[in-house]
Amino acid sequence: MVYLIAFPILFLFIKRVPDTSEMTPLKTETTDSTQVEEVTRISPLVLVLTFFAAFLVIDYMAIQLSFPFMAADLKGDGYNTSPILSAMLIAATIGGVTYGWFMAKFGRFTLQIGLVLMAISNFLVAFSNGNFGMLILGVLLIGFPLQLISPFIFNQLPKLAPLARQSLVTSIILIGFNVGVFIEPIVVAAFAKMIGHGGGSAASSAYATIPYLGSVLLIIAIITVITNRKQEK
Repeated sequence: MVYLIAFPILFLFIKRVPDTSEMTPLKTETTDSTQVEEVTRISPLVLVLTFFAAFLVIDYMAIQLSFPFMAADLKGDGYNTSPILSAMLIAATIGGVTYGWFMAKFGRFTLQIGLVLMAISNFLVAFSNGNFGMLILGVLLIGFPLQLISPFIFNQLPKLAPLARQSLVTSIILIGFNVGVFIEPIVVAAFAKMIGHGGGSAASSAYATIPYLGSVLLIIAIITVITNRKQEK
C-alpha cells in the first residue's frame, strides 16, 4: 500500500515536468567572452558513477542489515530496532535538506566530506565492541552522508552528457542505486567468504565486511581529492 503513493507522484511528474528531449542548450558565455564547451556525447564517467552509486547503497544496506543482528546480541532477541531504523531515514532526510548548504560552503569537496562521514559510520559500527551508544551513533550517521553524495552524483550529469540525453543518464544512475540494493546480499556474502568469514548468516557477513567497505570509502575520498587538485592545476 505504501508503494502506491508512487503513482500520484508519477502522474504529477508527467503532467508538470517539461519534456527535455527536444530542448537545446543555451549559448552561455564566461566572463572572458569564450563560449562554454558544449557536451556532445555521454562520458564513460557515467558508468563509473553508476558503479559508485551501487557501492554506496551496498555499504548502507550492509549496516542496516547488520544492526538488528548486533542489537539482538547486546540487548536480547526481543529488542525492537524499528524506531532506530526509522531514525536512519530521518537522518538521511536531514542530509538531503542540508545538501544545498554543504555545496554552497564546500563546493566539490562535499563529495569527500560525505565519503569520510560514511567511513566514520562504518568504523563506529564495526568497532563498537559492545558499546551500544557507539553502535547507535554509527547506524544513525550512515544515512546523512549518503544523501549528501547522491544529489552530488546527479548534479555532475549535465557535465557528462548532452541535454537531450539527461533523462537516459539519470535513469542509468537510478538503476545503479537500485541494483546495489538487489545485489548487496550477494556481494557481502562473496566478500565475507574472501576474507574468511563465509558460511554465516547474511547479517554476520555484512558485519564482517563493514570495516573493509569503510576503508574503500576512504580510498575513494583520497583518489577524488587528488583528482580535484590535478584538475585545478
